[in-house]
Amino acid sequence: MNKSFIYGLCAAFITFILLKVGGSLLDKKPEMEHEEISLSLIDIGFLENTSNKQMPSHVITKHEGDKRETFTLANLKGKPVILHFWATWCQPCKAELPFYNKFITQHPEIKHVALTPDGATSDTIKRFLNTNNYTNVPVMTDDKGSIAKYFGVQGFPSTLFINKEGQLVGFIAGIVDWKDPKTTELLIKTFAH
Repeated sequence: MNKSFIYGLCAAFITFILLKVGGSLLDKKPEMEHEEISLSLIDIGFLENTSNKQMPSHVITKHEGDKRETFTLANLKGKPVILHFWATWCQPCKAELPFYNKFITQHPEIKHVALTPDGATSDTIKRFLNTNNYTNVPVMTDDKGSIAKYFGVQGFPSTLFINKEGQLVGFIAGIVDWKDPKTTELLIKTFAH
């Protein structure tokens, strides 16, 4: 056999191997397509608390029928708390409330404190919630907006997440996607366990 024939045969074999390996690499899909993308706290707008603020002693008023009950956030220690600030005139709040209303029924293990520091009377709030069938959202007022001021709430809706020990874990300024199970699962895992 002459050398050029052997070189040609080797070149053909190498080309065959490269085409075979290269073709299988092209057929292979990127691994990311098969992996589930995980959600992070940053993805959902969650900002972790970095202050050491104690729970405020400001009074919250809960309105049930003709009864008024007062309490402070410190009274709720021992149970995780969602402190949700909203207003009857707030359009993003109106978009979020149907999903939050449903979330409340799905998670009775969490204490829900839905505060309206917008100066609306309890009758106005009750009428608004009943008209829209948000019957699970508790009617509570932060009469002077003192709790919103204490936490530095800048707009509505805003939601604070407090653990069983009564410590503020973090907050979301803006709408929370209560209907997304991945979002709610991440939130519960972060503050309620």
